Amino acid sequence: MPLVLLVDDAPTDTSLYREHLVAAGFRVLTATNGMEGLALARSMAVDLVVLDLEMPGIDGWEAAGLLSRDERTRSLPILALSGHCETEDVMRAIAAGCARFVPKPCLASELERAIRWTLELSVR
Repeated sequence: MPLVLLVDDAPTDTSLYREHLVAAGFRVLTATNGMEGLALARSMAVDLVVLDLEMPGIDGWEAAGLLSRDERTRSLPILALSGHCETEDVMRAIAAGCARFVPKPCLASELERAIRWTLELSVR
């Protein structure tokens, strides 16, 4: 059962996505900001990180960059989840280390599909 770390400062989104992912068979950790997300990603054996890009403090772009440069977490697949959907935002997320970009708002089932697809690709 894969362990997903969901980092988002919007409690309603976090709760919705968490409930759906748990019902779909995932184990889910949550963090409400980039700093907390970094600490959990570094200390827990997570299989994938879902990272909101717009957060106070360390935003998702910075957190993705820090995760992808850290020996302990550089192989972790990261999904960017954001309402910032301009081409430059997507390219910035990819340059920071995100494997995939999921536009917000999205249905929980769409996020689940993106997670499954990304996990499947990371195993190959």
